[in-house]
Amino acid sequence: MYQAKSRGRGVFAFYSSEMQDQAQSHLRLRGELDKALQRNELRVHYQPKVHIAKGTLVGFEALVRWQHPERGLVTPGQFIPAAEMSGQITAIDRWMLGSVIDQLSRWRQAGYQEFPVAVNVSASLFSRTEFVDELAQWLKAGGVPARLLELEITEHVAMLDLDYTLSTLQALKRLGVTLTIDDFGTGYSGLAYLRDFPIDTVKIDMSFIKGVHQDRKNQGIVRAIIALASTMGLHTVAEGVETAEELAFLRQQACWGYQGYHFSPAREPAEIERRYLSVERIDMEDDSRHQESRQHSASGKDQNGEGNESWLPEQDSNLRPSD
Repeated sequence: MYQAKSRGRGVFAFYSSEMQDQAQSHLRLRGELDKALQRNELRVHYQPKVHIAKGTLVGFEALVRWQHPERGLVTPGQFIPAAEMSGQITAIDRWMLGSVIDQLSRWRQAGYQEFPVAVNVSASLFSRTEFVDELAQWLKAGGVPARLLELEITEHVAMLDLDYTLSTLQALKRLGVTLTIDDFGTGYSGLAYLRDFPIDTVKIDMSFIKGVHQDRKNQGIVRAIIALASTMGLHTVAEGVETAEELAFLRQQACWGYQGYHFSPAREPAEIERRYLSVERIDMEDDSRHQESRQHSASGKDQNGEGNESWLPEQDSNLRPSD
């Protein structure tokens, strides 16, 4: 049924053994996810975001991981689709936001320099009419300023109900959080919402970034997104940057920021503290020696969609916390 729905109206999908295996896998994951939330098996890792022109750290994106007792580390691409189908994604999102706010609170109490953290928000959580009030309560309880939280929604989520989206984004903006449209360019072609919605940043989907230095079509798309965002006073952040060549192209186009394995994968909080929060300056070349030649497994947009690649260090000598 889900296969047929995913292919659009008026499309049939014949039942196959592969579909049966997939359905059984989803059923198993649904049961295990309930236990994972109860047993605290989910983890939050943080991927740095870097200002391209300045070479400075500007924030992090929070990405969920599942530390399964038998399967080991399970990537979002393996369990998020099942969670979305079952409705468990709302509970995961709520847990994720609570965990990030708690982590921000602990970092503030420890006296670390403050950087905003971005969290993906699913359609099911965003559509809850009490979402903004709940978020305000969580931030207040954690003693965390709203400016340290960035919420990312996809084009698909933004376009589900334009009136509701606009009013909710306006309420979030009044609260003080930063707002970002994620995976830009992969959803709806309408651009009027960029003008009307109170957003701060547009994230360029990694499908346009991979090999962009040698793909003329993607070059045109990326140039257009950056130019459009610039005219509207919005920041652009490129996702999934894996190579020095991709980064060089983005720098030439005056893209504002980037994230991806070219600088760093998502890391556990303790590693983030050691590498980026506990010192004034971070030596990028030293960081690269720990990452060079490592291969990374794919994940589903980590939902960042990070793919297999060798880590390649940027040529700048130092990464400094942004002013």
